[in-house]
Amino acid sequence: MFRSPCPKDILPMSALDTELYKGTWREMYRVKGNSMETGKCVSAIYGDRDDGAISVWNMQWFGDKPNQTTKDIKGKAYCPDGVSGACKVKFNNFFIPEGNYNVIDTDYSGHAVVYSCAHTLGFIKFEFMWVLTRDALVIGSQGWTEMKDKVLAIVKDKFSTSKEGRAKFADTDDYLFAVEQGDDICQYELQSETATQ
Repeated sequence: MFRSPCPKDILPMSALDTELYKGTWREMYRVKGNSMETGKCVSAIYGDRDDGAISVWNMQWFGDKPNQTTKDIKGKAYCPDGVSGACKVKFNNFFIPEGNYNVIDTDYSGHAVVYSCAHTLGFIKFEFMWVLTRDALVIGSQGWTEMKDKVLAIVKDKFSTSKEGRAKFADTDDYLFAVEQGDDICQYELQSETATQ
């Protein structure tokens, strides 16, 4: 966590279509030990805002159906240059600073790989990575396994995992945590219900 440089060659997409990127994404993988995300069924909805930024609504689920509870946070995202996947996210929480949200790869309809690395107070390094999917893929299913193979190939390429210290980005045992998803596990309707309240 402490002072070490952020990689300069893990680059965001040179062109990101934010309109196509909007909508609902399900979290497939996240970095282990992310204290802000400890639940399952984690979902993100990106939408429109009157100020031209992108609305952000993240939600995670706790417990088991049919008595699950949720925890959510909202905010906004924007891409300063209006072209690339080098974006920023600021949540509606004073104690959470604005963070980098770099879209490394996406096909818009299936997967997205997101990376964030920054230093807080000049020396504390925070590094996060997410693999998102449009579909809620059940761990171990054929669809999940096929997506895992696809995104890990992308990660190995985009994150140059053959370089020293980079193998972790494709390590699904000790670095990346597989997030439980699926209609049998998650009461996704709670997010829709909350939106109407």
